[in-house]
Amino acid sequence: MSDTPSSPSDHPSDTEEDAPKILEEPSTNANSLDQWVHFIAEKEMPIFSQTAAQLAELVADKTSSTADLSQVILKDPALTSKVLRMANSSYYNPRVQKLKTVTRAIVVLGFNVIRNISLSSSLLEPLIQGYHQEAIGKHVRRSIHAAVIAKSLALKSRDPHAEEIFIATLLMDLGHFAFWCFSKNQAEKLYQAQQDKPHIEAHRLETKILGFKLSQLTHSLCKCWSLCGGLLENSLQPDNPNPTVRKIRLSHEYAMLVAQNPEHAELPLMQKRMATLLNVSTDSIEQLIDDCTQQASDVTQAFGLSAIEATTLHTAPPIKQYLEPDLDLQNNIFKEIAEMHKKDADTNLLFEMIAEGIHRGIGMDRTIFSTLTPASTLKPRIIHAHDTDDADPKDVPLKNQGRNYFHHALELKMPFYYQANPPLEIEALKTPLIKALFGNAPCFFMPIIVSNKPIGLFTADRKASGRPLSHADFSNFKKFVMQANLYLSKLKRGNKRKN
Repeated sequence: MSDTPSSPSDHPSDTEEDAPKILEEPSTNANSLDQWVHFIAEKEMPIFSQTAAQLAELVADKTSSTADLSQVILKDPALTSKVLRMANSSYYNPRVQKLKTVTRAIVVLGFNVIRNISLSSSLLEPLIQGYHQEAIGKHVRRSIHAAVIAKSLALKSRDPHAEEIFIATLLMDLGHFAFWCFSKNQAEKLYQAQQDKPHIEAHRLETKILGFKLSQLTHSLCKCWSLCGGLLENSLQPDNPNPTVRKIRLSHEYAMLVAQNPEHAELPLMQKRMATLLNVSTDSIEQLIDDCTQQASDVTQAFGLSAIEATTLHTAPPIKQYLEPDLDLQNNIFKEIAEMHKKDADTNLLFEMIAEGIHRGIGMDRTIFSTLTPASTLKPRIIHAHDTDDADPKDVPLKNQGRNYFHHALELKMPFYYQANPPLEIEALKTPLIKALFGNAPCFFMPIIVSNKPIGLFTADRKASGRPLSHADFSNFKKFVMQANLYLSKLKRGNKRKN
């Protein structure tokens, strides 16, 4: 099968200065594969090793919670926006139930679906901005088509691993994506060899030019980033008889044939193999394939790949984007919280929704909900933070500490807005602990009260960006936290009536 992208030289950059500064692109030698893995993982995709690696850890950790997932997503505004766009696409959300928050999306679509949307998005984002975008776009579109088919085959056969199958199929060409994205000189050589010798299989030319197959680069990168566990590794083995692996490989091969020629003579044979694997009629597979073609187009558009053009990567450092107050989003989240009140929703989900409303709706840099233990220690439970350094706060023991902001809010059982240049009695509460946590940034505090006793505390600030807070922001902060207090009061009254 041919696997040749359009020529990189067909799409020159405007100027040589605009091209990405690739340092020490690996040459062909015995250590070339290891060098390429290091080159891509350490030099060209460091952001992936942060956000997506954390998402990959959630894939492996069966105890991961909604709060764990939303925390990883919400610290990246761009990823948050993309995940919500995907969650509201016709493929993932055919009922068009508008989802405004990550927390709600996880509840409605499921933990695994949102986790895998996030992982796919964080992976594809850096790749689609690479060197030879037309070539990359063809590979990615083909992989999305294959992934949609594979997931549909899994659902039709009631395979419980449909989401994992989608991701494994999507990543089968990860090595191809990365190579055509970040290579310049070697990509030119490989492309020319493919043009000069079209009768030679692609993987043989890859081995001759690069010293390894791009499928080996896929395997090594996925191992480096701990992606998909054994499923992807097994899928890279052509003769593996496992039914799940066969769904992935058949879908991958089918999409490759369609990319070469939508009328390829082998397509009916591939459909027959799928039908045999699932023990269904060929007609039902034909209908499934037809449906998948439109679905793949929807997913491609949701990923933002429908208008990829052949431009080159600009390597200027990304500008940090901080969340801005969004009144429409606040109102939508208040409506969702009201619905949760009516349905006696899970308390943890409600608190996660409130934290997300504060963080995204009011536009905070950091939002934390902590519970107060019997030993008078504040233990962070929900954390949304823009900066990685703020995303892993420590427990705050209140005993044997000088009286500070935390004591003040909890003892008075009231919300407080600590501003710059406060009265002397408030300034005295700014202990070394407070300075270490908040610096001189203004911040909001509001306790959660049950039976007239504080059991937890919401805090929020804009320390990372240094942006000011306002009384309007504080008013909205109080409205969100009040929802938690009202809900807990409602639960308490309900429990009294039962008793």
